[in-house]
Amino acid sequence: MKKISFLLICMIFSFSYAQIDSLTTHDFVSVEERHSDYEPQILSINAESIQIHDPNQYRRIYFLHGLGGSASSWQAASDACWDATLNIPDFPARRVLVSRPEYTMSTSTTLTSAAYDVRQQIQNQAFIDSYLYQLSPDRAFIIAHSQGGLVTRALVHFDVTTPPNNNHVGKGYGGFVAISSPLQGAQILNNRHQIEQLAEEGCVKLARGPFLENDLDILSNLFNLEIEPNYICNLLSDNVLPVFFSDYYENITNDYKVGSPAIEAFNQDTSDISYYNMPKLAFTGVEPRENLFWRTFNWLVNDPNDAGYFGANDDWNFYYTVGKPLHNCYCNRVVHYNSMVSLYQTAYVFLFPMLDPVGQMTFIAKLKRMIEKKHAWLEGLNWLKNVNNKWEAIIGARATTIEIDTIFWCRKCITPPLLTYNIQDCYNLRCREIHPIEVNNLVTIYKENDGIVLRESAENLPCATHMPVIGNRTLSNNNAGSSHMQVRNDEGLKHFLNRLFNGEMGMFFETTTLEPSSN
Repeated sequence: MKKISFLLICMIFSFSYAQIDSLTTHDFVSVEERHSDYEPQILSINAESIQIHDPNQYRRIYFLHGLGGSASSWQAASDACWDATLNIPDFPARRVLVSRPEYTMSTSTTLTSAAYDVRQQIQNQAFIDSYLYQLSPDRAFIIAHSQGGLVTRALVHFDVTTPPNNNHVGKGYGGFVAISSPLQGAQILNNRHQIEQLAEEGCVKLARGPFLENDLDILSNLFNLEIEPNYICNLLSDNVLPVFFSDYYENITNDYKVGSPAIEAFNQDTSDISYYNMPKLAFTGVEPRENLFWRTFNWLVNDPNDAGYFGANDDWNFYYTVGKPLHNCYCNRVVHYNSMVSLYQTAYVFLFPMLDPVGQMTFIAKLKRMIEKKHAWLEGLNWLKNVNNKWEAIIGARATTIEIDTIFWCRKCITPPLLTYNIQDCYNLRCREIHPIEVNNLVTIYKENDGIVLRESAENLPCATHMPVIGNRTLSNNNAGSSHMQVRNDEGLKHFLNRLFNGEMGMFFETTTLEPSSN
């Protein structure tokens, strides 16, 4: 999804936007973060490399990535949790050890197989923590983003139905936090074919104006080629876009479409007492509707980790460097050609009688060309104006439905006949005939979301031990917003983790502060 259709638009228009320099971060790499071919050598870990004076004060946190991600997806936030030398304002480091498991992605990967991969890594790490560091595996917990939250639910389901064999470390964790996870399915997966349709439509409509402006058809005729934007965009749609959208077509995503059997199975875990009592909660961000499309894509084309610790807060860069310049360009061209068409039409009235047949044909041809260019640029402008609404529809945030209402045709009243929605009006006018009439109203329903996942799905964790938390609404600026990728490293997450570690979301998650002087 990070390589979305606007790579095509950037190819056409060569717009560029600033990239924030990557920060040098401290990293603690645990056994499960090594290359997938690496076989864990438990005894090779040097316990003295980590100074743990009181094992009861330390705990393990597993940060689990989402679709298309990797261990580095949680780089900034996970480092901030344990590294006191970072001295992050208003965010004290905690006595935690951090791991960032990965799971194998292939054409056969399912939520269950991914959960099995994660389970093996957690079991290995729990053994190390228990026997070398004397940490309690039951005090460890998982913080999972997006698809990672579904993998975690699959892991819990796995552990409920098939308990692990290692009785010494148990499950290896005691609770979990799901962050912006489509816990009841992701509507965008049900509509994923519409993403390519939107991309192809945008490619055609945005390319048409520049295509005519540069008179590229002259080159086509010169080489006897029929090169049209439709042809180019169809070629890209058939051959290039499937590669760009490969993540969203992975087999694993079929497990968390809305209505999938896997999610139904996870929801049945509520009958198990160990699941019921497990500390767990859901956290998500909600984006304002203004330029939702562009603000969401800002963090799909930029890595939130590059913004510094909890610094992914300004999500307007992509809009200001790509979206707005595109809109202004198309708007200016439409205004320009609209003026040119009006000027030519006015000149046509006065000059046409004085022109010879060749001149008349030339004049008409130029006028038609001007009108064609105007409509070409207007198509692109209209696409830009409507892309936000179309994106909302794709993710399921915008739905149109028909509501049946009743109006009343009131006759033989003390006044002329009356149409009203309130039958009491008929009674007040002493109408002797009242005829109810059913009417169909087209109603648009909007649902809150983070630009990818609907809030109603992200906060619906069965048997959660704390009410769902909306990230940006814990801040003083309620309009800040947190998009799906941004939520991994913004102020909303910082504030949430502070509250989580302070025990406000349940005493299980309370975690001891690590002062800089203790390192």
